[in-house]
Amino acid sequence: MTGIARDLNVSTMTIYRRLKRENINLDDLRDKNGEISAHGASVIASLFDATGEQDAQTSETPADNVSQAVEIAVLRERVTALSDRLAAVCDERDRLREQVDRLTGLLEAEQRQRQQLLTDGNQQRRGLFAWLRRR
Repeated sequence: MTGIARDLNVSTMTIYRRLKRENINLDDLRDKNGEISAHGASVIASLFDATGEQDAQTSETPADNVSQAVEIAVLRERVTALSDRLAAVCDERDRLREQVDRLTGLLEAEQRQRQQLLTDGNQQRRGLFAWLRRR
């Protein structure tokens, strides 16, 4: 939290007050390890971007540069997280394709066996009144 506060050029208390004012729970912004997640950092940074827009129109200050640097870092983290998620989804897709191929092969084998059972010994089909024609 102190790193984010330093990057935004505000105090940690200011961040806590802003989160409280916006009714954002800090625990929702943490990851499994208890650290602020990339999404959490972007939420916190977005709270300060709204006020920074007015400053950016008048003049560019070092605080704006820091804010942009934080935003870039947050976006990089998002890209990394999305890349990891994409890799996981691609692995799942490949696993499902293999399963579909295996099940398709089993279905085709079952259909061949069924076709053989239907045609074995009944090469010549007789009609309903075939027993009359025998005589």
